[in-house]
Amino acid sequence: MTLPALEGARWVVRSTTDRLLRIATDFFAEQGFAVRESAFADTADEAGWIAVALEASGRGAAAHRRSRLASFLAGRREESSRSDTPQVVIIATARRVSNGIAELVVYPHAAPESTPAIVETAAAPIAAALAAITSAAGAESAMLSHERLRSAPEDECPASDARARDVLGWR
Repeated sequence: MTLPALEGARWVVRSTTDRLLRIATDFFAEQGFAVRESAFADTADEAGWIAVALEASGRGAAAHRRSRLASFLAGRREESSRSDTPQVVIIATARRVSNGIAELVVYPHAAPESTPAIVETAAAPIAAALAAITSAAGAESAMLSHERLRSAPEDECPASDARARDVLGWR
């Protein structure tokens, strides 16, 4: 079974790594995602990357659209053989490039047992959060570069397929 493609993005911005992760987390929270506490907890690697993982959440005062997404994904999660495993996880990761400049990479990953319907449902709020991040960076005149990612990064960043699957325990 082939899953629909999910897209991510990479930005180089006048900012700090902590601020970029906070901005990414906030925009994804507006779309119904929450930080997955166990993934990437207190990690910073030798290349200086820090990261968070986000998954669909029904917590808080989510709007109807967000709660529908969380309910749909939670329902599918219950059908999974590993009920604690999220079906789609967004990895947001950042590193310092130079003084006052940081790189942010955001890429979604679908669990091996995800269905096309789950991935398709997650695609719209993910795209909305990515667009909001781009818009915010542009509005602040902080963005130095931006690129859409149609596949996971293949470099050493935590959003790469290999690193994300290792941290999430997906085999």
